[in-house]
Amino acid sequence: RIRDYRPFAWMAQAQFTLSGQSLQIKSFSGHLGRSQLSGSGRIDNFKQPKITLTYDVNVDMGELAAIAHDHDVRRGTFQATGQGYWDLSKFSSVGKASIADFDGKFDSVAVTHASVSSPYNITSERLTLSKIEGRLFGGLVKGDVDVANWLVPPAISHQGSSHKLELEQQGTSRFQFNNVSVEDVIAGFGSRVPVLRRLNMAGDGDGDVQLRWKGELQKASADLTL
Repeated sequence: RIRDYRPFAWMAQAQFTLSGQSLQIKSFSGHLGRSQLSGSGRIDNFKQPKITLTYDVNVDMGELAAIAHDHDVRRGTFQATGQGYWDLSKFSSVGKASIADFDGKFDSVAVTHASVSSPYNITSERLTLSKIEGRLFGGLVKGDVDVANWLVPPAISHQGSSHKLELEQQGTSRFQFNNVSVEDVIAGFGSRVPVLRRLNMAGDGDGDVQLRWKGELQKASADLTL
């Protein structure tokens, strides 16, 4: 049992062959409740390890949230299938990920029966989600996200300091939505923007949203077309 987590059972197993300075992992798998991880790969050069993996992940988000006492996630399934590489200086991974039948909150925004899927390309320097497709607020959503220096934390400003980070997170995203329910949007953002709850609005809407930011996503500039 891990402190502050609910009790859970897990199991893991692997088949591998050790030869000189390499480890061939014929297969590995792990189970935690209804969540599963499986794959295969190899490790070369134990002094300067290089790891290559293929993987398949299936996560019951509601079950894991209950174990971690995370009340923002009620249910949903996360799946990812891909290939990855890691060494002491960099890493990368490509594949496709999806979230299905999600109920919960993202940054205080409530969503129900949401789903999304996208190919992904992740490196130490860049995160790209291309051809995003999903259902959100009762409508269809398509788009893409591209973030450079995505692992760089937001800059912390100090009064009287002229120091600037050499690297700064920079991102763009574009989304197109069709037949989105205005009532569902108001219900989802109501706790974050209380004035929306006082608006008597109904119907469905189409539109486009483009976001651009440097440093912090919260300071992004947005272009909205309805």
